[in-house]
Amino acid sequence: GVAIAVVIALLISSFPNRKNASESWLGSTNTRDTVDYAAVPSWPEYTLRITLSGWLRRAAELMVPPANRLLSRAFDLNQLIAIYCCTKLDWPDVLGDGPRSGQYLAKYANMSKIMTRRLLRACVTADIFDEVISKHVVDDDERMYMSTAM
Repeated sequence: GVAIAVVIALLISSFPNRKNASESWLGSTNTRDTVDYAAVPSWPEYTLRITLSGWLRRAAELMVPPANRLLSRAFDLNQLIAIYCCTKLDWPDVLGDGPRSGQYLAKYANMSKIMTRRLLRACVTADIFDEVISKHVVDDDERMYMSTAM
């Protein structure tokens, strides 16, 4: 896994920005040419860099243990507020028993359905809870949520 990441990183860095379009992907054969790093890369090169950097970032996130991911999220205020609200409402304990609907969690916490939906969406975005995908969901209140490894 790490070796593949290193090879991809080397591959990305081997595409310097060229001054003219006549140079090949491997660069110029003339050693006196300089690379213009302020030049805009071509669209295939840009797409490749963005795609590979996204994959590398996601792979790096998956290598971090859940406890460390939770600690690193403490610096993001919105996620910190979502974590605090969920723990105050005991939702992790309730969802630890199995998936529950948004309507059940609203009744359990004595909250309005709209506020419950907003808090649950924030928690799903922060990877605190997962949304159980079902084909039969008609209303947002019927969506099922469950705990993650977080």
